[in-house]
Amino acid sequence: MSFRTKIASVIAGKAASQDFDKAPSFAAFMGMTGKNTGEIAWNNWTAQRKEYRGTTYACIRKIAPAVASAPFHLFIPAENDSRNSSKRIPVTDDMKAFLSEIHFCKQTMTHNENVEEITDHPALDVFKRANGSMTRYQLFDNLMINMGLNGNEYWHPIMNENGAIPVQIQRMPTTRMEPIESNGQVTGYKLKRGFTKTDKKFALEEIIHFWYPNPFSMSQGHSPVAAASQRISGEVSTSTFQNSTLHNMGVPAAIVKVLRQMGPEQFNEFKKAFADLYQSASNAGRVGFTQGEWEIEVLGQTLQEMGYLEGAKMLREFIANVLQVPLSKLTMESSNRAVAEAGNTEFLRDTILPNLTMIAEELTESMIPLFPSLADTGAFYMFANPVPEDTRMKIMKRRVNRTTGVTTPNEERREDGMEPHPSEEADELAPVRAPIEPTEPSEVERMAKAAIDGVIDGKIDDMRNGDCGHEH
Repeated sequence: MSFRTKIASVIAGKAASQDFDKAPSFAAFMGMTGKNTGEIAWNNWTAQRKEYRGTTYACIRKIAPAVASAPFHLFIPAENDSRNSSKRIPVTDDMKAFLSEIHFCKQTMTHNENVEEITDHPALDVFKRANGSMTRYQLFDNLMINMGLNGNEYWHPIMNENGAIPVQIQRMPTTRMEPIESNGQVTGYKLKRGFTKTDKKFALEEIIHFWYPNPFSMSQGHSPVAAASQRISGEVSTSTFQNSTLHNMGVPAAIVKVLRQMGPEQFNEFKKAFADLYQSASNAGRVGFTQGEWEIEVLGQTLQEMGYLEGAKMLREFIANVLQVPLSKLTMESSNRAVAEAGNTEFLRDTILPNLTMIAEELTESMIPLFPSLADTGAFYMFANPVPEDTRMKIMKRRVNRTTGVTTPNEERREDGMEPHPSEEADELAPVRAPIEPTEPSEVERMAKAAIDGVIDGKIDDMRNGDCGHEH
């Protein structure tokens, strides 16, 4: 009998042992096949959605609300004549500087850096109550949930009765949407509606498709959950193991073994005496004595259990890295205020801002052309800058500008949106101090320096000749 057959005999009994002489059967029985590796295919949307738990849930719930709560704006070149009674307000210098750093915004601003913000327009109203039951916040929140889980999100703009402009945004089910390709290009989309109904097809311009880059497909996204699926599965398995152990085999901190037979009354008296002596915080650290009638066994945490805890922390860190959430956003372990602030800035700069830019650029390309009053005007969507300003650097820069005569007080006031000060001094540059020219030393200073140099040179010669001024 082979070693494999012996194991099978113990586990499954002799009746089942005959099937284990074949390696595939034995591997499948022991959970060694690929189906149990925890890996999720990039296009298995249903399996990916099920991983909305644990660290994955915590990370996505950090990203989605941050994106959804970012202020959403509509901009247009200031000199554009297509006003159409839309309300406009000036754009601050800080906002202009921020927009000039965003590539697709900069393209619009190349020939005209003076942009204005449109505050009242159907292109903004369409997001206020996105589809009758969902606010703008909920729309973008769900967008980022789907992007984190599936790497894809599909929107279908609903036109008004005249078919003139969009008035609502309908979210499409990611698990049933599929791009239609021809010669390597996406030509449209279809909604799979099951065996009894014909798939519903959409023209390319009827669907707004958000997706993360995918090395396995040119038309569908690759989700962070699929990329980290094995580690996510490992975290879930570790949590399941710990919960199952606690549920099925709850282990106390210590066990008291009674070495002689006791009756019920005697045993209850013993338990009460033991509790009076050693239970509660005030009795911690007391020395115990025994007459051989009982002994205590402390049940500490095993190395295996400690390994699971350490492994769980490593899995959590890996998943957080894949979803681009700093660990300081999830736990305060080994963290302080400086680390937390740096982690938050990194999170807003490297995770939230790229997602906001991706959404704004896609909406600019897909939604703006649907509004005749905005088409070909250079209008574009963009969110407010989520990255906090470095206050210390700003103060230092202003101090240098003022003391070196670069800016006036009123120019600095305009940077903060303040009214200019009426005094004449507020429009004057600070006087630039002339550099201090070196002066020649006086005769007395030269003689003093020569005398000191002579004494030092003499001491150095004595040390070189071995005469240090004391007996050896």
